Amino acid sequence: MNASEQIINVLNALCAKIGVSIDWTSTNVLPYLQTLCERYAKYVTASSIFYIVFAGGGLLAIAVGLLMFIRKKHNNIDWCYDMYPYVLIGLSAILIFISLIVISVNAGDIIKAITVPEALIADYVKNIMMH
Repeated sequence: MNASEQIINVLNALCAKIGVSIDWTSTNVLPYLQTLCERYAKYVTASSIFYIVFAGGGLLAIAVGLLMFIRKKHNNIDWCYDMYPYVLIGLSAILIFISLIVISVNAGDIIKAITVPEALIADYVKNIMMH
């Protein structure tokens, strides 16, 4: 069994799960699958860019908020007894950590979608087959 037959078997199993039948003798199936794969890679790239911009905006908002807080409130708060600044800084650190994770994961997805879109599709099909 060669690779193209294995791909066809995987696609047949996937189609059986979602209730679709493919006529492999048709001449327009392969170009449609290629177009579908290209569109999926573009979708992953666009959604990853959105999440990176969203997380970057969050980082910027956190930075501006902390700077404003430190400038305006630094002289009015007794840093030893008031817990508000410590809670604010702790939550900001957690949000910064989460934002950096979101940015790094989505940057990896963009790199994968641009360089090896077949790997994205293989991961997607594998995840569908597992469920």
